[in-house]
Amino acid sequence: MRRVYITIAFAIILCGLACSKSATPGRDLSADDKHRLYQAAINTHDAPLIQRVTEAIGLSDASGKPTSDFGPFVKEHPDWASKNLDFVKEHLTPDKAKEYVNSHMPS
Repeated sequence: MRRVYITIAFAIILCGLACSKSATPGRDLSADDKHRLYQAAINTHDAPLIQRVTEAIGLSDASGKPTSDFGPFVKEHPDWASKNLDFVKEHLTPDKAKEYVNSHMPS
């Protein structure tokens, strides 16, 4: 009987780990939040940070390969930026942009 309980406990732990690792980071962010992070990342001019942001918001995988979401997102981003010029201007300098990214990056 003890062996059954151990097996069940182990299965529950494995399921929990699998579920937590399968969740895509950034999927809980709104489209607006993703555009803000992406815009701020671009404004940092920091290629590794830009890569981390695109991965965090689901636009690229861990190797940097674009996901299927990348094309549509990048296509709509100029329209988003034109409607959110205040945000773009406020985070135009690399320092301000990096500050924004660091404080809003999903974990």
